[in-house]
Amino acid sequence: TFAGDLSIAGTTDGPLLRGEITSEPFHVYWLHLDRLTGQVWADRDALVLGGLRGGKHGLELTGRIEVPMALDLLSEPQTPLDGPFYMQLEIPPDSDLAPLAAATNAFVRASGRGSASVVVSGPLAHPLYQGRLQIRDAGFVIRNLEEVYYEASCDGEFRGDELIVTNIRGREGLRGRFSGDGRVVFQGLELRTFDIRLDVDRFLVASLPDLRVVVNGR
Repeated sequence: TFAGDLSIAGTTDGPLLRGEITSEPFHVYWLHLDRLTGQVWADRDALVLGGLRGGKHGLELTGRIEVPMALDLLSEPQTPLDGPFYMQLEIPPDSDLAPLAAATNAFVRASGRGSASVVVSGPLAHPLYQGRLQIRDAGFVIRNLEEVYYEASCDGEFRGDELIVTNIRGREGLRGRFSGDGRVVFQGLELRTFDIRLDVDRFLVASLPDLRVVVNGR
């Protein structure tokens, strides 16, 4: 839920909305923040959320979202799929990644440093991605799995429908090591599939019931 101040002007078939919004806390799907603030602006063609700032235990995110919208005060708003969409998100360089365990549903625990800058733009039905991410000296345990990863690093480049992941390096378990690369494929704003290929050495697989095995190979 949101709170804030909102002013409405214009006409019933061409309204203008402006205001400030706050959500404390903020929850949407897999993302959980202590607080989200920003400005809202809307007319008969678009809804804009600008100056967005959110945080979780010291992890700061900023961004902007523009959604095509046919808006008037006489009917239900519509979002035309061929209209222009824009989303920009930033995680500052050298950010502490430990709060990701509380800010997302992905990790039981997390550590390390990282950054990200991504822009998603194009028709709402199929926007494309551009940007970069970097992770250094990360440690994590993925929720519902048992493997313990540490000293992990990678680079990522958002390009069109894909996130290309390179320079994957890290350690796992007591003596395990892994390296590799891969890609994550999006379909618009949804994750479609991923293909990560790793070379592993003494990698301990601990998540399969009644089975603990050390793996070498690719």
